[in-house]
Amino acid sequence: MEQRTKPQSSADDCARLAAIALMRDGRATMAEAANLAGTSRQLVAFWARRAGINPMQTRAEYLAREWQRVRQNE
Repeated sequence: MEQRTKPQSSADDCARLAAIALMRDGRATMAEAANLAGTSRQLVAFWARRAGINPMQTRAEYLAREWQRVRQNE
């Protein structure tokens, strides 16, 4: 029996692309991206893996850059 998948809406695509962009830059964790996209963290983790993103690493790098920026402006 053939399985049919539900066609994705453009709103779903927008949410996925926005979540990926935020995670790629380290500006959001998977949980934050899932909350903003209105979907599960597991689905966001799948999107990240598929896009070749390590959200924990990119988040750590982002926070290190922000830390340095704030320290320089003191």
